[in-house]
Amino acid sequence: MLPRTVLLILHVDQILDQEKCTDSGYKTLENSDKPLFFKDLSKVFQCFKGFSASNTIFIEEEPYKALLNPDNTGVFPLSYDPSDTKDNLLDPEEEFCSYLDGLANSSDVQAYIKEHPFGQPMIDSSHPDWSYYRRVSKIVS
Repeated sequence: MLPRTVLLILHVDQILDQEKCTDSGYKTLENSDKPLFFKDLSKVFQCFKGFSASNTIFIEEEPYKALLNPDNTGVFPLSYDPSDTKDNLLDPEEEFCSYLDGLANSSDVQAYIKEHPFGQPMIDSSHPDWSYYRRVSKIVS
């Protein structure tokens, strides 16, 4: 059995607030008034030495925000709705917390996420809007 990993949980918005996010200059497909920002984990790695794609998980409800990050570093659950009494995303006995527990017991974040997908899929070549997101992410990277 592998030794249990300690998870460092950071509210990325404190590190990557809108001023520090990468502004693509484009708008989201869902809302033509909403700027399309990317949250680049390399900025987090600069602030926290010892952290990398192999030991960091990016949790975000909008998969496009992770497009500048290495594959299999993000998990994209649907938004938690505290007014919905049936929304159990944050219930310690339910699926997401079990997923995080499995992740904490893994030795490689990227391998675990690849082998155990959770929530919305990452945006890749199989995504229906891939051509748009690929073009935008190439422009800013």
